[in-house]
Amino acid sequence: MELLNGRGSGNPTYVKINTMMELTKNFRNLNKDDVFLAGGKGASLGEMTYAGIPVPPGFVVLSTTFDEFIKKSDLAQEIDAILDKVDHKEVHLVENASEKIQGLIKNAVMPENIAKEIKKKFKQLNTEYVAVRSSATAEDGVENAWAGQLDSFLNTKDDNLLGKIQHCWASLFTPRAIFYRFEKGLHSTKISVAVVVQKMVNSEISGIAFSVHPITEDRNQIIIESGFGLGEAIVSGQITPDSYVVEKEPRRIIDINIATQSKGLYRITTGGNEWIDIPEPKSSSQVLSEAQILEFADLIMKIENHYGFPCDIEWAYEDGKFYIVQSRPITTLLNEKHNDLNRFTNKNTSLEHADGLPVYFEMTMAGFTDRLRNNNLSSYEIGISHFMKDELDYISLIQDQNKIGSAIIKDFLNNPSSIYNLYKEWAIGYEKMLDRFSVVFDYDLKKFSDKKLLSLSDDLYSFYREEVSMPGFTDGFMFYAEKRLNDLIMEYCDINKLKNFTEIFTTLTASTEPSFFNEKESDLSHVSDTESKNNLLKKYAWLNSSYSGYKPYSKKNLEDDLKDVKDPALAKKQLSDNKLAKQDLIKKHKFNDEILAIVKLTDLFIKWQDQRKVYTLSYAVLRSRILHEIAQRFKFDIKLLEFALTEELPLVLNRSLSIDVLKNRRDSGVLFIHKNGKLQEIIVGEASESFVAKLQAPENSGASEISGTIASRGKVTGKVRIVMTAKNINEVEEGEILVAPMTRPEHLIGMKKAAAIVTDDGGITCHAAIVSRELGKPCIIGTKNATKILKNGDLVEVDAENGVVKIIKK
Repeated sequence: MELLNGRGSGNPTYVKINTMMELTKNFRNLNKDDVFLAGGKGASLGEMTYAGIPVPPGFVVLSTTFDEFIKKSDLAQEIDAILDKVDHKEVHLVENASEKIQGLIKNAVMPENIAKEIKKKFKQLNTEYVAVRSSATAEDGVENAWAGQLDSFLNTKDDNLLGKIQHCWASLFTPRAIFYRFEKGLHSTKISVAVVVQKMVNSEISGIAFSVHPITEDRNQIIIESGFGLGEAIVSGQITPDSYVVEKEPRRIIDINIATQSKGLYRITTGGNEWIDIPEPKSSSQVLSEAQILEFADLIMKIENHYGFPCDIEWAYEDGKFYIVQSRPITTLLNEKHNDLNRFTNKNTSLEHADGLPVYFEMTMAGFTDRLRNNNLSSYEIGISHFMKDELDYISLIQDQNKIGSAIIKDFLNNPSSIYNLYKEWAIGYEKMLDRFSVVFDYDLKKFSDKKLLSLSDDLYSFYREEVSMPGFTDGFMFYAEKRLNDLIMEYCDINKLKNFTEIFTTLTASTEPSFFNEKESDLSHVSDTESKNNLLKKYAWLNSSYSGYKPYSKKNLEDDLKDVKDPALAKKQLSDNKLAKQDLIKKHKFNDEILAIVKLTDLFIKWQDQRKVYTLSYAVLRSRILHEIAQRFKFDIKLLEFALTEELPLVLNRSLSIDVLKNRRDSGVLFIHKNGKLQEIIVGEASESFVAKLQAPENSGASEISGTIASRGKVTGKVRIVMTAKNINEVEEGEILVAPMTRPEHLIGMKKAAAIVTDDGGITCHAAIVSRELGKPCIIGTKNATKILKNGDLVEVDAENGVVKIIKK
């Protein structure tokens, strides 16, 4: 009888358990609905077996068997006691807890009935070697959190099978998994693990395949990559495989690329894998014949047709037969058509234009996450982010801002507390985020292990996306409310024969809450020593950063700011005066309920929009620092990794996602399409460029003036300085007119120098509107085309009393 080394000493004994309980299931008795019993891997292998797809035979040690093992080994209370003492914010405590729990599971005695059942099922496979793989099971797709962290063992034999299974069970309590439980509030939720035991194919040939071309995204093409020996050599990128392109309709081979393979990875008699030289002429020969290529293409189409989506497939070939080892969706190809693009026109779309890269912008791309939903608020139904080829430049498009803005106002009119409560809920996560930023920013990433570094990357993404959440609807309100309030006040003035529209509009939309700019000025006024300076450098570490990544707020930046500190009492008085003026105006006039609702919401959303900027930029800082360390350690080009989304990063590092996909995004331009807060499609190349080109407002070089919305009143004359992205903000000189698509915190140094600010986009709660009021500088927002009509050096008058920019001399 097999027995693992148990705790304690003396003669070995087995623990008796319920013999009626089903402990294992063969693949043929499982399907895609059995995730909670067999985990994701086990259910997928069962589904393919059920569909008649050739899968190496095997069985799954069910998750309920693991639960019974924990129960009968009396480990539940010990594990709970260890977890109860964990402060998940302290890394060393999490690691200590992980070590203890994994030790308990690995060293526990295997119950007799489980051991016998597993041994019986192994014997039925009639094989010497099996692969043993963990397969986590949890509700709501939490299984993904364990991906790449749970253990797998190849070339496992009868004599060490039970030990490897207990190691798989123990891997449910890795440091990352424990941390994730606490972050998600799952430490009291049942999460279990199944174990897949599968006959190992001793591959003569192996490889990967895509049922849709992963680079060109041509859905009528299949890509097959093949090499001699075991598939690990291709997946790890250690050999260059042959590649074949097969057209689906009509079914034919349209391209064959033969690579020379001088060595291959093969299993040896002792059970391990070994690199063996491949002599000529075999090393430079075609790996699969044309007949085999077409045979395998038929199998690939069978898999895609069964699942109903494009698939990424790992396969092996032994004794004249193809076997499928794994099949999963191609994550970058989720929609077959671009019909959603047709809903965008330059009349119904808000364009936000600035510098940025996909990986730092991904939170904003999603727009809005489930944690902040209620009956009227939803994410952008359709949102698109376009990243220009060869530039740190993006355009963000929001198609349904009218729907979002009107829903917010309607919700507020029906129940004002609903929006306030939503903000309070979000603010709790925001405060946690500020604490987390302070902790993670101080990490010495070079001391992190590879596994710990990748775990931190995933945990950061999950925390910002789920624990805090991107309040993207603030943009929807901003764009809609500015237009709606403008129309309502214009109508009010016409009915009452009033001629002070500008005064009423700017008074009602003036800031009454301090912004981060006010807070920073106040902090600067209290700097007294080196320690207080260092605290400010850390607190505002995100200030100079952007969607292009981390740019430090340096000691020189701080010293420059200290030379130009504004008296915080003046800002406080201005906010107080704004509040009193607004109250007096409301008492004087009989504004309707909708106007009053927009005014109250504007006070809230100015603050919320401001905090959202801290959210997005603090994420960009931490993501950038982690990504640079990953790039350096794993020898990847950082400029390519910045075109991979966080969820794609593990696929890039293990070579499952071709680096050519990222190169194509960078070099050809890329559209990311989100629908209801979830990534739907990625469009690369000419289709993305032509789509954005048709939305760009036409230039009107003959125009003598440009109109927009007044954000801060005043009138000045000066020369134009176009600032398309933050990278050229330092070009702004004293007294110039700063003209930009939209401003962000990283533009602040130029805004201070400018005599006035003009933007293409923005609404009453946008950054340019808030900061220009605080700086006391004229500002006109939402001109749509100022950056296209105006040129550097043009002499203009910014009349922010009437919302007009007049061109005096070009």
